[in-house]
Amino acid sequence: MRYISGASSDIAIELAKLTLAKSLRTEYQGVLRVHDASGRKAIADWPLHLQIIHENQFLKPGWFIVRGELSQSRDRDEDDGLPVGTLTAFKALTCEQEGCSSPNDLIAMVRFRLGLDDWRPQ
Repeated sequence: MRYISGASSDIAIELAKLTLAKSLRTEYQGVLRVHDASGRKAIADWPLHLQIIHENQFLKPGWFIVRGELSQSRDRDEDDGLPVGTLTAFKALTCEQEGCSSPNDLIAMVRFRLGLDDWRPQ
């Protein structure tokens, strides 16, 4: 699933790399679940607690395939004290089923990753 969605690795690992490298940002693409959204901000609770900022008001509670820029916030998670990640989302696709598990979601992930909106499995 991680390969299909285009995620280079686990989002928690990407945040850890930012900490170790003292980098400001890295590209991210993957699946996440938004549990709260209002205005230009949203909060994901899976695969981990993540703040999301987006230009368009396309996010609402549910499952998404997203592409954007991941950075580390100065805020700390109330439960574990770890830095909270912030994803500036450039593009998002709504999944049909929980966990983006329907065949249509898998096709959408491949299209999203390849950048080919009309790709079809042969």
